[in-house]
Amino acid sequence: MTDPGPRRPPVEPEPFGPGSLLWDLGGDRRVNLLLPMPALMQAMHPVIGDALERQPVAITDPWGRRTRSVDSINLWIYGGNDAIVEGRRLIELHRPVRGRGLDARDHPALDPEVWAWVPLSAYPAYLVMCQTFGEPLDAAGQERLYEEIRNLARILGVRERHIPPTVADFWAYYDTMVSACLVDHPFVHRVLDVMRRPPPPPGLSPFGPALRPAWAALAPVLGWFWIWILRGSFPPEVRDILRLSWTARDERWFRLTGLVIRQVARVTPEPLRYAPMPRHARRLARAVAAGRPTAAWHARRLAGWQATIRSRRTASLDRDEPRP
Repeated sequence: MTDPGPRRPPVEPEPFGPGSLLWDLGGDRRVNLLLPMPALMQAMHPVIGDALERQPVAITDPWGRRTRSVDSINLWIYGGNDAIVEGRRLIELHRPVRGRGLDARDHPALDPEVWAWVPLSAYPAYLVMCQTFGEPLDAAGQERLYEEIRNLARILGVRERHIPPTVADFWAYYDTMVSACLVDHPFVHRVLDVMRRPPPPPGLSPFGPALRPAWAALAPVLGWFWIWILRGSFPPEVRDILRLSWTARDERWFRLTGLVIRQVARVTPEPLRYAPMPRHARRLARAVAAGRPTAAWHARRLAGWQATIRSRRTASLDRDEPRP
């Protein structure tokens, strides 16, 4: 168990907006390379891993689960006041969820120590995104990013005493989590098995059998690449727990791959770099700041995407299916 430290006065969460690092990072398509990293580090916590074993939607519906996770991330960062609403919704959604800990007892998913690990595990992932695939952060930038992760934790209802107050405190907390809490959970390896040969994404369904042979040939290649990126993204101590191999040659190629992706991103127009909802949120913010008449159009487009997200939300974690 980690030491939550002394009680501290509550701090109200604030919506993200232009000027924040997560406003620039969260909707960038490069984040797709890093999504599995914090998700699987969360599943290495015994309580979370066991809860996921009981409701294994990441195995039975990996594409749908990923879509709904990205939806929540986009709302946290680009949803304005809806970010707070989404945080509260997820708290209520997870209220009945339980998982077995190292003490062989069931614990609620909202146990403060367990719940805090969910948003806090995003900090190493965003660091890897910046340092390897994006623009590296200096010490001040890392402090700034961590302050935003703390705000993200507050959006998800994490109590202030369970949020390490500084970057140094975070790494002490992280070391304790790795050494005393995280395990080589079998659910992580079940997810890795699915990633090695991913099922066809829903977008291929209209084409039916015509594309099945092409996907059958492509899936193992994509799976190998995703697993390789994931192994490289994991901190060495996490790879050791999961018994994932990584060589000096892998590291050199990983750094080179990151450099290529960084250079490509620098010359890629913003409309292509950002997913639709983040793109419209960013355009709306710029139009409002400049007093442009296009603000109303962007507001309608953003509202349309938010409505789409609401239509595919999970109604209950008993089955983790979108609303009918």
